Amino acid sequence: MYDPAPITLLDDSRVKPAVTDSDKKCSAIYAKYRALMAAHPKYITETNMGKSTASDTFTAVDMLRFDFKEPDGLTDEYYNSAKVHETKPKIIFMSGVHREWFGVWGLYYALEEIATNPEFDDVRRNAHIIVIPCANPYGLDVVVANSEFETASHVNANGVAIHNNFGVNHRTGGSPGEYNYGGTAPYSELETQYIDAVMAENPDAVAFVSCHNNDESTMFGAPVIWASSATHHMCNVAFRLIDKLTKAWIEKYGQTLKDSIDQYKINMDAEDYRLGRAMLSSSYGTEQLNATKYGIQGVNLEISRRMKVFSGSTDGTSEVMTHGAEVYANFMRTLLWSYDHKDKKEYAPNLPWSE
Repeated sequence: MYDPAPITLLDDSRVKPAVTDSDKKCSAIYAKYRALMAAHPKYITETNMGKSTASDTFTAVDMLRFDFKEPDGLTDEYYNSAKVHETKPKIIFMSGVHREWFGVWGLYYALEEIATNPEFDDVRRNAHIIVIPCANPYGLDVVVANSEFETASHVNANGVAIHNNFGVNHRTGGSPGEYNYGGTAPYSELETQYIDAVMAENPDAVAFVSCHNNDESTMFGAPVIWASSATHHMCNVAFRLIDKLTKAWIEKYGQTLKDSIDQYKINMDAEDYRLGRAMLSSSYGTEQLNATKYGIQGVNLEISRRMKVFSGSTDGTSEVMTHGAEVYANFMRTLLWSYDHKDKKEYAPNLPWSE
């Protein structure tokens, strides 16, 4: 299928800052969302879904939701100047189910582009984006020694891995605190309940996207982008994004990028410079799999926390965050352009074309 969606790369005036240790708190990312909301009050709204799970050593954190949606702007002057309602395709985004801060900040910076960059007006004007920035406040706020991927970064204050606590193919077995412990029952955790409620309230969403980050040295080749999809359609959307974004990056950075990619390619064709992989795969009890219960397309979309082909081996550099923003913002556009709206159209009553 031909995909006409354009790719926008960020110019030097829109480069994103590196993520520092002080940025790795729910309060820090919430502050950025609220500042963006203050600058765009008609576009962005906030909802407090409730408190996260607490423990003797961890104080509950608010679970916030932000909606990015332009108000209905068309006026029907013939009928008393009433606003004409328009239903926009919904996309649900979530980040922070694990302590993967570069996925959290990459999503924020993408949304910052959607809100402020005229190059992304097509996304801003034509989508209702629902965002849960901190899906697991305990996993995000508790400082984990040695590694972003230690066990504690995956569980909440009850020792349950939110990523495996959903009801579709719920993960059983294990003990509290273990890496993939899915809890005693599906939806046993507050965090999971809030996320599931957002899906249940928006079954007309065209997609659910969970944002993560990974270290490409542990993956096949050099996947700056890694998509693990619960549905064929989302796998195809991710592949289109990877294909087009790779070409755009190579066109911009040229032979230098090609030479860098060659260092990380494994068992790939000599001319295949595709910087990512899209797979039809979903673990037990995951959020993207849970979305399918409501008829919503689901995918985990990961950026590299280092992007070695661009910036070496340092986590969360300015280059990492800039390219991460390009991944998530262009994914939104690719998704919208590939979505078939024919079954979602709303027709005025009693008109010939409303059949």
